[in-house]
Amino acid sequence: MRELLPWRDLAIETSWPPSVAAIELQKRIEPPRWLGGGESPFEGQPIAEREFRFRRRWSNKLPLMIYALVEEGPRGGACVRVQMRLAGLSGVFFLVWTTMAALLGFAALIRGQLVGLFSPILIVGVGSAINVPFAIEAREAERTLREIFVAAPALPPAPKTGEPYR
Repeated sequence: MRELLPWRDLAIETSWPPSVAAIELQKRIEPPRWLGGGESPFEGQPIAEREFRFRRRWSNKLPLMIYALVEEGPRGGACVRVQMRLAGLSGVFFLVWTTMAALLGFAALIRGQLVGLFSPILIVGVGSAINVPFAIEAREAERTLREIFVAAPALPPAPKTGEPYR
């Protein structure tokens, strides 16, 4: 079900210190160019020293925005927290479209018209069509981000606390 929603949250742990992880990510993000082109996989701008907002350079032009924050990891090293969302008008359109479907479905249920539920189901189906290209873009962006940090040496094993996993 997670694959069908137009947002992703993930965390990538690396043994690199946060400053090195931020530099490695920064090396792969170039400012956007009017006519396209460029060598890096991402285009965008840093927000702060360890915060970035960017998108995939060679995407299917779905406005998928990626926000990354590099912070101290729980076991040493760095943790890169990533959020992927629909950007701008695409997100607003998706929200309005699904709200309209929910209201139509609720009105049909109140009136007892089971045939009236067909319209909201159709609206949700058509509105959810944006989720397919989003899932493709998100999967590619996640794969590219994980490849950046795979070059880091492995993290040390987690300490054994003797307590069961919860």
